[in-house]
Amino acid sequence: VKKSDIPLENLKRKLTSAGRPMTANHFLTLKSLLTVSLPVSTFILLRPQLPLLVIPLIIGFILPDLWLNNKIKKRHAAVLRDLPHVIDLLNICVGAGLDFMVAVSRVIQEFRHCVLIDELKILMQEIQMGSARKDALKNLAKRINSPEVISFARTLVQADRMGTPIGEALKMQAEEIRLRRFQRGEEMGLKAPI
Repeated sequence: VKKSDIPLENLKRKLTSAGRPMTANHFLTLKSLLTVSLPVSTFILLRPQLPLLVIPLIIGFILPDLWLNNKIKKRHAAVLRDLPHVIDLLNICVGAGLDFMVAVSRVIQEFRHCVLIDELKILMQEIQMGSARKDALKNLAKRINSPEVISFARTLVQADRMGTPIGEALKMQAEEIRLRRFQRGEEMGLKAPI
C-alpha cells in the first residue's frame, strides 16, 4: 500500500462505518465543491475583504467531515441500542437448540428492521457465498467498526475456535454491553448540568 493510499483507505473505512452513503470519489468531489463554492458565493454575495474568505474556505473543507462523523455516530448509536436485544434473541435461539447460523436467520426474520439486521443479512449472504463464519464475523466488525461489535465478533470467533458453547458467550456479551451502556449513561448524567 502506498502512503498516498492510506488517507483514501481511511476515508473508505469511515464511509463504510457510516453505512456507505456515497463513494469515496463522490465524497471527495463534494468536499472540493464546497471548499471552492462557499468562498466564491460568499465573495459574490457579501463582498468581504479577501482575508475573511478563509472562514468559508475552512467551513467548506470541514463540513463534509463533520457530516460524515455525525452519520457514523448516529449509526453506532443505532447499532448499540439494538445489539443487546439481538444478542439476547440469538442466545434464546441457540439455547433452544438451533445452530448459530439458523439462529441468525431466525433473528433476521423476527426482529424489526434496523441497521444491525441489515448488517446481519450481509453476514448471512457472505456465509452463503462461501466465506468462513470467522471471516464473515470479522467483516461485520470492520463494516460497523464500533468497539461493541468488534468485541461481539471477537467473542464469537474465539468461542468457535475454542469449542466453548456459543450460548454462554452470547449471554456474557449481552451483559457486558448493557453494563458499558449503563456506565456511559451514568457518565453522561454526571456531565449534564443541574
